[in-house]
Order: sequence, then structure tokens, then C-alpha cells
Amino acid sequence: MWTLPISRRVGSSLLVALMLLPLGCKEEEKPQTEEEHAAPVEWETAEKADLEQWTELLGITQPLPSRVAHVSAAVGGFVLSVLPPDKSGAVVEGQRVKKGQVLVRLDDRVLRANREKLLVSDPELKEQIRQAENLVELARLEVVRLERLQKNSGGSVPLVTQLELDKARLSLKDAESKQKGVQAKEAIAEAELKAIDEQLDQYTLRAPIDGQLGMVHANPGQTLSVGATVAEIIDLDDIDVLCFVPPSTVGHLRLDQPVRIESNVEEPPTDDDTSVEGRIVFISDQAQAETGTVAVKARFNNQKRRLRANTLLRVRVLTEKKSDCFTLPESALLEDQDDPAVLVVEKKVEKDEHGEEKEKHIVHKREVKLGVRDRIKQRVEILEMFEVEEEKKKPVKLESDTLFVIKGGHGLEEGDLVELKKEEHAEEKKDEK
Repeated sequence: MWTLPISRRVGSSLLVALMLLPLGCKEEEKPQTEEEHAAPVEWETAEKADLEQWTELLGITQPLPSRVAHVSAAVGGFVLSVLPPDKSGAVVEGQRVKKGQVLVRLDDRVLRANREKLLVSDPELKEQIRQAENLVELARLEVVRLERLQKNSGGSVPLVTQLELDKARLSLKDAESKQKGVQAKEAIAEAELKAIDEQLDQYTLRAPIDGQLGMVHANPGQTLSVGATVAEIIDLDDIDVLCFVPPSTVGHLRLDQPVRIESNVEEPPTDDDTSVEGRIVFISDQAQAETGTVAVKARFNNQKRRLRANTLLRVRVLTEKKSDCFTLPESALLEDQDDPAVLVVEKKVEKDEHGEEKEKHIVHKREVKLGVRDRIKQRVEILEMFEVEEEKKKPVKLESDTLFVIKGGHGLEEGDLVELKKEEHAEEKKDEK
């Protein structure tokens, strides 16, 4: 039998031993667990607070229906003067004017000439009336005389015939008729004079209401046509904001509900500034056919003239008010899902491999039912809280010492570790102190 030489067999054995040596000497490696890092968040407990829920509406300012007037020419005519001075002095645009104050005078000379003509004919009519009265009195005396003669005649031949008496009576009726005709002429003349006075009044354009005089669109020498607008007068001591509200929001509105201006005023509102407080004065009984929205008017006191007409404005309506609510900051809500949720922090104490106690904070996601939302305080009422397991909701009691994540909670999942975020620049603040 053929065999390898001893030297070669020894070399082969050493080679095999060297190949197996690393395998035999290699120690078992223990799996390394990943170190869990806690996410920095801010948390706080819920607090009791009084909340007010304000609904925002968008509207346009407008004067009250009875506080705006368009001054226009009722008759056509030549403009003689614009804003003539009165006892208090000259009138200028933008000035407050009184009802009845003269703004524009038109040329009324022809009409005044006709009036003078009527006045000249008035004495003649008065004389005709006196003449008619005299004729009536004369005819009456004649009738009385003839009646006495007829009564006193005792002979066979009467002193007065019946024909003469009848003629006298007819003369009396004729005189009375002429008297009535002259009186009718006088009444007609008075009516014509009154009509001319009414026409003359239309040649003087006056302020129909008290208010601020706007721009005047007339100049001396200009000829105005009938209906031409000359000026506008607006009284903005009170002002309305007309809003068109969706039907879903109208259900939360009622008359005399408090309303507050949110923006678009020249000066920021202060706590004691009542000019930005108003109330709802009108809610339409029917929606607009084109948009389906409902017209709502809110009225504000505007004595300080902070609001102007025909400007876009945002207002807030107080739709709900509650006291002593269980509230959280709005930043604590996770509203990027169908049901809003919050992150509740649970504190756990565990022992490490050395037997030392270690505190951990774990987050749990809880769905919540919301109540009043106060946009000013940026807090929201929590009515109920639920633990969701396999699409089943289990109520969770709201405790006063429960910690809620208010910042840094987005992206966290059930069971994630968190830690209280240290205040930025804390060391710098400490040095400043």
C-alpha cells in the first residue's frame, strides 16, 4: 500500500490544525441592544379656566339705512351757487351739516317772475270779491223790499207783482253765484302760488339728514339734468357690518349677541375701548338664492370715527361661554386625523442591570372629545378622553395631575420615550440673573 512520507503527513496535519484553530478560539458575540433615546418635549397638566368661543365672520361696513342720503336734482337747472355760507360760516366738504342746510342753489328767476305775477293779480281778485259781496247784498235787499210790499198791499191792485219778486230772487241767486266764482278764482290763485313755492323749493338743494358732507359734484355755471347726484351725506355715529354667513354658522347666532372687531381698524383696541364692541341687530329669514348664505348685520358704535363705510372687516361673534372648564393649550392637540388626539405622559420607574432605579417617561396616544375653543387664550376644553384598542374606545378618567405633551409631540407613537425639554439659553438667563 502506498502512503505519504512521514514528513508530508505531519505537514498536512499541521495545515489542517492551523485552519481549524481560529474557529475553535473565536468567542461567541452577544447581541448588542440599541440604546433608546428619549425625545425632548414640553408637558404640563390641564388647568381649569373660563373660555369664550368666538366665531369669525367676514363682512363689509355700511351706514344704517336711515343714515345715508344722496342729494340729487329734482328739476333741471343752471347752478347759481355751491355751498353758500350761512349764519355759522362757509360750508366745506367733509364738514358735518344739519338737516335743511343749503348745499346748491339753482337758477329760479323765471319761476319767481311767475310768482310775482300771481301776487300782482291778488289785489284785483280781492276787489272782485268785494264787488261780488256788494252785489249779493244789494240783490238781497231788493228781495226783502219786494216781499214787504207784497205783504202790505191790501187793495185790489197789488203793489208788487209776483213776476217782479221772482226776478229779484233770481238776481240774488245770480249775485251769489258770481260771488262763489270769484272766491273760486282766489282759491285757484292761492293753490297756484303754493305750487310755485313748492317748485321754488326744489331749486334749492338741501341736506335731507344730519351727517358728514361728502364730495360735491356740482360747480357754478353747470347745468344739471333731472336726477343728477350732487352730493352724499352719511352719518356714521353708528355703523353696520353686513356679513353673509353659511347656514351651519347661523344656527349659533341670535339677536343682541356680542360682536367684537378683530382687525382692519386704524388703532389697536384696548380693554376699555367700547367702540369696537357691538351686537347683532339683523338675521335674515331667508338665504341668498345665488350663494345659499344668510345676511347678518352687526352694529357698532362709531362716535370716534374709527370705521369707514364700504371697507372689508373681520368680526368675531361670541357663540359660547363656559366657566371652570378642563382645558389644554391648542398646541397639545393632534388634529391631523379624523378624531383629535393628545399625548399623555406616563412616568415609570425601572431598575437597571446594576439594580439602580431609573425613571422613564412614556407617551400614550388618547383620543379626545373637544368642547369650547377659545382662540384668544389659545386653549380648548377637553370633555372626554378615550383609550383606543382594536378600534374600541375605552373612556379614560381626566385627572388633574395627568401630564399632557404640549410641544414636540408630532411624530411620536404609542410607547415612545420622552423627556422634559430643557429651556433654551437657560445658562445665559442664569448668568444674567
